[in-house]
Amino acid sequence: MHCWLIGEGTYASYMAWNSGLGNVWHTRGNADVWSQMTEIEVKQLPNYCMVKYREQQGDAGARGEGMALMGPQYSNVHHYCGGLNYLNRYYRNMGRRDAGSYLAFAISEFNYMV
Repeated sequence: MHCWLIGEGTYASYMAWNSGLGNVWHTRGNADVWSQMTEIEVKQLPNYCMVKYREQQGDAGARGEGMALMGPQYSNVHHYCGGLNYLNRYYRNMGRRDAGSYLAFAISEFNYMV
């Protein structure tokens, strides 16, 4: 992660956040990414993100629905959806000292998809 580039104090905020639940961004675990999101946040994302969320919550039919929507790329869509969610969090928290951390997490998830 290159969050130290975002601004002064951001890396320290990131490290403090990363010591707990934020550790998901190093492990890249599917279930962990989705356990960080609220259902309200997921509803603000594209439909395929809701399908992925349902899959992560144990909906047995969601995977087939997601594959039909997107094909093989559906397997990694959690990174893109996670990036969108963290971008939304960044915009909601602009002006706060830790907002840059959300932007760094979004960039990391988008970079994974490229």
